[in-house]
Amino acid sequence: MAISYVAQAVHSTSPTADTTIPLPTATPMAVNDLIIIAASVADTANNALAAPTETGYTDVVGATVYSDDVNDVNLNVFYKYWNVTDTTATFGDVGGSNASNVAVCMVFRGVATVAQGGPFTTAATTAN
Repeated sequence: MAISYVAQAVHSTSPTADTTIPLPTATPMAVNDLIIIAASVADTANNALAAPTETGYTDVVGATVYSDDVNDVNLNVFYKYWNVTDTTATFGDVGGSNASNVAVCMVFRGVATVAQGGPFTTAATTAN
């Protein structure tokens, strides 16, 4: 089966509120569709988002991509294969009264499951 794009969703909050992104289940999604969520926090302090409260999400990088400056930005990317029961992905609130949180969800069909060697093959690399 070829990989195909299914749907997307986005949600943002500011400040101090959970970021709950509705999964695009009306599209319709199917069992084992790959959900990829990029979640970010902008704040004046280092504040990374933990995985969604719904179980089964894996951090693609295994750490937060972080920019340290007067205004900080943290980015995490998570994935999960859809289990038919989840309708949202919820990130607990992070940051203070000036923080902004955003999550973007993309759904793909036909991606190899973990047992089949997918969805990502990653190796440590150095970027210049």
